[in-house]
Amino acid sequence: MSGKAWKQHERNVAHYFNTKRRSRGADFGQKDVEVIASVADWLGWGDTNTYIIAECKYSKYLGIVSTFRGIAAQDSCKDKVTILRLEEKGLTRPLYMCNLDDFDEIFTDFIYHQGAHNSLLAISEKYSIVSKTMSIPNYLQDFLEQARGYSTSMKSDNSNFIAFPIAVLAKARSVGRVTVFSSYDLENFWSQLDI
Repeated sequence: MSGKAWKQHERNVAHYFNTKRRSRGADFGQKDVEVIASVADWLGWGDTNTYIIAECKYSKYLGIVSTFRGIAAQDSCKDKVTILRLEEKGLTRPLYMCNLDDFDEIFTDFIYHQGAHNSLLAISEKYSIVSKTMSIPNYLQDFLEQARGYSTSMKSDNSNFIAFPIAVLAKARSVGRVTVFSSYDLENFWSQLDI
């Protein structure tokens, strides 16, 4: 087993989604992703044609991870699941960030609508949603585009394939993983669901 930190990051993400890291051999091109997880296998419910497509990135140069960590550490976010809504002037659709360890709750409550029965009070006590306007690093869009591109190619092979593309980031010498997803992909995902 390789001891490379980036490869271990990919394995950890795959483990979180109850699947295995995809081995790409010597193909390090931008047309593939590291983790494809069935929602049914991951959470034990949902459509068997619904997948999470995760592009995994591990680097010491992911400053946005530190930005998220700083916000999540604020008093207003303590003891709550933090969701960071990133906006940029001129960008019509925001990006969202959360801890990977919280993504199952966010996916259940907000993305797949399984938590629609939750009252607004229960959600407000559980989540801290923080908006930040800033210059969003281009690499976030690039990572999401890679996952989105793979999702599109899978959809062309299987019209029943429903995918939610995400990026999962880890900063070297830092604890934890951060999930990034876009409102564009969220809207697209919702339009395909039959729930």
